Amino acid sequence: MTDTLHGLGRLDLGDAQELAAGLDQLDALLDAASFHLRHENDVIHPAIEARHPGASHRIAAEHREHLEAIATLRTQAAALRAQPVAAAAHRLYRQLAAFIAENFEHMDVEESRHNQALWAAYSDAELQAMEGRILASIGPQEMTLWLRWMLPAFRPTERAQLIAGMPPRPRRRGWPWPARCWTARPGPSSAKHWTRRPPCPAWPRPEGAAPDAMRDGSAASSARALPAHGAQWGQNLAMHEASPPAAQPRNPLHGVTLEAIVRALEAHYGWPGLAQRIPLRCFSQDPSVSSSLKFLRKTPWARDKVEGLYLFMEREKRRTHGRAG
Repeated sequence: MTDTLHGLGRLDLGDAQELAAGLDQLDALLDAASFHLRHENDVIHPAIEARHPGASHRIAAEHREHLEAIATLRTQAAALRAQPVAAAAHRLYRQLAAFIAENFEHMDVEESRHNQALWAAYSDAELQAMEGRILASIGPQEMTLWLRWMLPAFRPTERAQLIAGMPPRPRRRGWPWPARCWTARPGPSSAKHWTRRPPCPAWPRPEGAAPDAMRDGSAASSARALPAHGAQWGQNLAMHEASPPAAQPRNPLHGVTLEAIVRALEAHYGWPGLAQRIPLRCFSQDPSVSSSLKFLRKTPWARDKVEGLYLFMEREKRRTHGRAG
C-alpha cells in the first residue's frame, strides 16, 4: 500500500511509461484489496458469526464501504490515465491516502479482535480447515499478486520456510511467480535479507493466548491475512527472531547507475553468459548497452533481476579476492 502511494506521489506525468507503471501497480493493489474482502466475507466472517453473533458486523459494514472506495479509485485512475494532469493526480493521491489510512485501522481490528474471537471459538484443526478453504480458492494469478509483495517483505526465516513448503520444482514448472518474487526488492535495505539465513527460534506468544502454533499472535495474524501455497501456515511460516531487527546497512546499489551495472555484467559474463544466467530478451536479441538499458528502464522486474545478478557478482569477486589474499 505505502509503496503504491509513494509511487503515485512522485509520478512524472510527462513520462507515459512511468504513469502506466504507477497506475498498473494501483490496479494490482485494488485487485488485492478486493481478493482480501472476498476471502474474509466468504470464510472468516461466517465462522465468527457462527460462534460470536454480531462480532463481525462492524468490519462487514466497512467492507461494503471499501468496495465503494475501490470503485471510486478505479474511476479516478482511469480519468488520470486518459488525461494526465496534476489536478487529477493530486485527487487520486489524496483518495488513496485516505483509503490506506482507514485500512490500517480496519486491519488492526481484524488482527486483534477477530483473531481473538477465532482463537476462543475454534481448535487448530478447525482454523487450518478454514485456511485450506481460502487456499483452495486462490488461483495462480492471484497467488502471483500476493507473493510478489509478500516474499520480499518477509523476514529471512519466514521466506525460507514458505519456500520450503511450496511444491517441488517439477510440479511448479511454468508458474510465473517464483522467479519474480525472488528478484523483487521493495526497499534498499533488502539485499541483506536475500542472502541471510538465520536460525528460527519460537515467536513469543501474546499474554493469555493459547499455546498452539496457530494461536501464536503473529502467526495467527498471517494465517488469517496471507495466502501461502502448500503446507499449513503454522508449518510454512517460521516462528522467527523475537529480538528487534539489527540496524539496516546502506543500500549496496547506492551511487551505481543502471548503465554501469549493465557494462560491468557484460564485461564479466559477456552477452551470451548474461542471456544464459538471466534469460531476458534484451541480452539475446540485439544485445547492446543501449538496447538493454531501454528494455530494463521500462521493465522493473527485469531490472531487479539484473541488479540481483550484479550484487551476486560483486559478492563473488570479494569472496575470490579474500581467498586470494
